[in-house]
Amino acid sequence: MAQKDEFAADDSDGGIWQYTTVPTDFSFPTEIEHEIIDEIYMRRESTVGGQQVKDIPNDGILPDAGTQNLYMKDGETISFTDSQWELVFLKSMEITGNSIGSNANISSPWYPKARVRYLPDYPRMTGILQPLAGVKVRAYHYYNIGSSITGEDGWTGPITKNITGWRFRDWVDYVIVWDDDRWNIRDGRTGQAKTYSPENMYQESWDKIIIGGQDKHGMFASCHKALYNYFYRSNKIEATKGLTLSGINKMNVGVLHDKEGDNLGRFNFAGGWLGGNPIVVWGLDGSTRRADHQIESTIYHELGHASQYTALIRAYPGLIYFEYLKVEESWANAVRYAFMSSLYPNYRGPWHTSGNYTGIGEWLMLNGVTLKQMEDCLINAGVSPFAWESWRDNIKEKSDIVDDEILDIFFADPWTTWRLNFKELIEPSPSETFTDEMTFNANHNILRNFHYHSDSFHLQ
Repeated sequence: MAQKDEFAADDSDGGIWQYTTVPTDFSFPTEIEHEIIDEIYMRRESTVGGQQVKDIPNDGILPDAGTQNLYMKDGETISFTDSQWELVFLKSMEITGNSIGSNANISSPWYPKARVRYLPDYPRMTGILQPLAGVKVRAYHYYNIGSSITGEDGWTGPITKNITGWRFRDWVDYVIVWDDDRWNIRDGRTGQAKTYSPENMYQESWDKIIIGGQDKHGMFASCHKALYNYFYRSNKIEATKGLTLSGINKMNVGVLHDKEGDNLGRFNFAGGWLGGNPIVVWGLDGSTRRADHQIESTIYHELGHASQYTALIRAYPGLIYFEYLKVEESWANAVRYAFMSSLYPNYRGPWHTSGNYTGIGEWLMLNGVTLKQMEDCLINAGVSPFAWESWRDNIKEKSDIVDDEILDIFFADPWTTWRLNFKELIEPSPSETFTDEMTFNANHNILRNFHYHSDSFHLQ
């Protein structure tokens, strides 16, 4: 709005004229010179003097919180229908030179809907479409915005305008906002991860299929799958029932499309406090783009670090930092295995079987120890340099599922023997005969006299 010349030029008191809106019963201070320009309609989501209109008590002129189809004329309130307000909107778009689309039809309101599905790039699940639950989908037409969350079948409910609850009357654009009350997925370190529909969809649902391994949107979807399973489905996975979830209020996850040294992912607890990214995942391994199911497995691994840190600071108040990498990485590998093996046929991990990245957690689960039992024993092991040995001894005390001597062997060498399942996967070699009374005071030489069933495990 252009200022009148006399107001624009008036700076006699060292200031310039300002414009604002106030309630109709606003009492102007006598020392403030003012002029009422006009009485205007204010939508319910608008603010007056820093206060939302819907929170202002009804004075007979302003609408109640549940009533908003009103405008002002000569101090009187006059009702408008939904379609009449739509005409006002379309006319305002026209006179300001904005396109209103060729489909504008106020007599044909409609509810946008969307379905989101994911096609994994995991080799044994090729061609199997998975509905994505918990995905936030927005539909918008200029300032009219609505949103809905997908259910277990991947469909949203009918999307209405967020403020009014009205239906849409023209084309909409859809967008997936990869965000939840518990996490936010970022495109890079700071940008909000989003996936857009084709433009100007009218009377048409959006059936979005995200193809794994194709582009960054597959990475966003795989991160979402991992986060949704971890925060909302962990109790459906028997091995993880009771797993301590991350205590960070909202987990920001940065999806980076490059590489940083040999890192595939990273958890930094301080990132949650500082508004940064507690979890970062990299999309390249060397010069090769990582598969989306590998991205998903990395998210589980980093969430394992988050769960351990949360459990430890709850058990040991005042703890600021803990680092014993062999314990940390082995536990994170166990969390990854628990989730991935429940979702993907014949999954075997971890990707690393040397250094600090042991497979002791997977071996324990293959032999009947649950992830929750492991976690309890890990917390009780404390934060000393002897946490690895304490973890082993606590499992001995808490569980009689695995023979103590066998535990000693595999904790001593958790890199080369972790795939063994003494219950189902091993049989004596032809060169050795063992009786039921055999005592497993075994050593590595005895273990080498076992051989695996050929179909007992598969490596990626």
